Amino acid sequence: LPSKLKIIGVGCFGGSGLTKIGIPKSVTKISERAFYNCKDLDKVVIKGSKTKIAAKSIGYYSTSKKDYKKNKDLVIYGKKNSTAQKYAKKYGFKFKVLK
Repeated sequence: LPSKLKIIGVGCFGGSGLTKIGIPKSVTKISERAFYNCKDLDKVVIKGSKTKIAAKSIGYYSTSKKDYKKNKDLVIYGKKNSTAQKYAKKYGFKFKVLK
């Protein structure tokens, strides 16, 4: 993604088939369903420590209109005590600290 990108919009990458993505420090917000239905997304690197991450924006997909499933293979990478770490903990995703 471009290093000057500020916001990842609602549904921006939804259903895109991404398997991994790096989100630069410049991103201040990841909007609702930004990566929704990216069933194969297994690695998200969030470089900013204070990036606002909307609920269910990363790591969820559906098999029907009312059925939300969690991508159990997803690992979120970010800084220690970052919003990425808090998101991972709150929603039960694996988290690894960036070095």
